[in-house]
Amino acid sequence: EITSDHHISALGCKEQINNIKNSFEAVKEVHKQGGIAILEHPYVVPGGITRYRLINEEEENKIYELGEMVDEVEIFNGQCISLIPYIIDMEEANEKARKFADDFGFKGTASSDTHMRFEQVLTSGIYIQKENLTFKKLEEIIKTGNFEAVGNPVSKVSFLKGHFPWLEDII
Repeated sequence: EITSDHHISALGCKEQINNIKNSFEAVKEVHKQGGIAILEHPYVVPGGITRYRLINEEEENKIYELGEMVDEVEIFNGQCISLIPYIIDMEEANEKARKFADDFGFKGTASSDTHMRFEQVLTSGIYIQKENLTFKKLEEIIKTGNFEAVGNPVSKVSFLKGHFPWLEDII
């Protein structure tokens, strides 16, 4: 995952992509390397009380431009939970991401977006046929939407311990 201003998954890139803060440039670099660019949690960016926040209107305009460039979009992020309903509630991000994907004709991927917690790894992801799997086949599967996305939220306790490791011995 490239941690540019909007997070981009870079599948199939031969070289590590570092220090690109502009998401448009990140997507261009992924494609230059022949990789697949997936816009991750499009409605969530770094900042806020829990280290992440919902995007503003200007950033929403930007993701709509990114939607024209990327190969797929994440519609479910396991970290987008209702930590404290109505106060720290990120479930809306997944709902908006689903609509965004529909607007562009993407099927949508799912991810646990694991934060230092092993139990988060298998909560979400995509299922694909593994027979004769190559990168070219994976690229075809993603671009044609021939996969099944399964999304389950991480627990509140796991979320807190993953984002704030100092809580490990407290909760």
